[in-house]
Amino acid sequence: MSTTDPEGPFGRVLETVFRIAGEPILLTRRRDGFVAEASPGFCRLSGFSRAQLTGRSTTELGLWTAGDERARMLEKLSVDGSVSEFESEFQIADGSLRTCLMSVAVVDFAGEEHLFIVVRDVTLHRQAESRLREAEERYRQLVEEIPAATYVDALDGTPLYVSPQIEPLFGCTRDQWMSDTWFWLSQVHPDDRDRVEEWYRGHTEQLDARVIEYRLLNAGGSERWVHDRVAAVRGPNGSPVVTQGVMVDITDRKRDEQTIRVQEARLRDLLEAMLRVEEAERQRIAVLLHDDTIQVMTAALLVLDRGLVSLRAGDGEPVLERLSDARATLEGAIDRTRRLTFDLRSPVLERHGLASAVAALESIVSDPAVDLRTEVDTPRYPFVIEDMVYRIVQEAVVNAVKHARASTITVRLVGRERLLTAQITDDGVGFDIEEILEAQRTSHHFGLESMMQRIRLAGGELQLRSAPGAGTTVELSLPID
Repeated sequence: MSTTDPEGPFGRVLETVFRIAGEPILLTRRRDGFVAEASPGFCRLSGFSRAQLTGRSTTELGLWTAGDERARMLEKLSVDGSVSEFESEFQIADGSLRTCLMSVAVVDFAGEEHLFIVVRDVTLHRQAESRLREAEERYRQLVEEIPAATYVDALDGTPLYVSPQIEPLFGCTRDQWMSDTWFWLSQVHPDDRDRVEEWYRGHTEQLDARVIEYRLLNAGGSERWVHDRVAAVRGPNGSPVVTQGVMVDITDRKRDEQTIRVQEARLRDLLEAMLRVEEAERQRIAVLLHDDTIQVMTAALLVLDRGLVSLRAGDGEPVLERLSDARATLEGAIDRTRRLTFDLRSPVLERHGLASAVAALESIVSDPAVDLRTEVDTPRYPFVIEDMVYRIVQEAVVNAVKHARASTITVRLVGRERLLTAQITDDGVGFDIEEILEAQRTSHHFGLESMMQRIRLAGGELQLRSAPGAGTTVELSLPID
């Protein structure tokens, strides 16, 4: 503690200091805070004039915003003998608050202890710090709320920070992540680990931006896909400071991509199946034309040729008979062609629907010994559905008539809002299904396989049951969307 006589040389020096000092300086009586002197710098800071300050206590001036702040400062002064950078808030003349740091020493002025207080205004600095903390907190909240895991590493790869999202993604705790530089790599799928390690080591060497996608195996053993982007964060001078990475869970996207690939493969299979069905239908039509219409018309042509030979030989007697035979043959060809046209696109089906078209199948059973029974209970469906089911029923009935030597064929169709079922049974000779399918493939007759392909393309199921001597049953079920 210094002793200062206001009238002595040092007192005059002190007065000069207070008069010219740019820094905020205050001299107050220790016992009551009575202001003995204030520098111009303090007057500017507080907004009070020197005349307003001197002769009044700091409490009276309302400088201390908290009643115990001065007492706390005095207590520290008593313990330490001096105070360095004691932080407190002051209320200045306009009522606003200023944050200040005070350095305090005790001096004996005019025979009484006074406090020589040097004040430094740090309001703007503290406001900047507060805004920075708020910004950091907002950034942290943003980082910790986004659907991605963020990590910060030192340039050598040592973990410095990792966001909480790492726990559900990796199935590990943040402490586990931070405890070991390469812990995260142990969580990478073994099949991806080497390339991921090479990727990250390459980044630490080059300090460039890199992206990779890989799989993780978390603690529960489930597999997750992540998109990982890492880059160096550079300081004001452009030098790398830390490495920052963001990992996004892309498992759902990868599953969607896999689903799309599967669907594309199914579409390719569907297209191939459609082409096979179309080819089978062309083959069927070609066989029908060759085995029936073309042969009949060829026979008619031969009859006409023989008639021409007779005319050229001058023998006209057989010509009329042969012309009559040719006409009958052509009438048969026309009838068969009309029947084939009916088979290809039934006008009854178009006009009256599935139930009527199935009932009309009796017309293709020319053998009176065959009893075709139909039981149909269906509403109208879109033509595509009705046409497909009709073709399958028609194929099954034709096969039973031509090949099975059946005496009874029963067709049952039941349709509801979302499901159509059909059953075609016969008491014919039956057959070995695999043997017949293979024979049809070899001979390019695709009747049974065509039926199966049609129903599968529509998302339905078709089952064949048959054995030599045991008849045949064809069953189909077709969901209606």
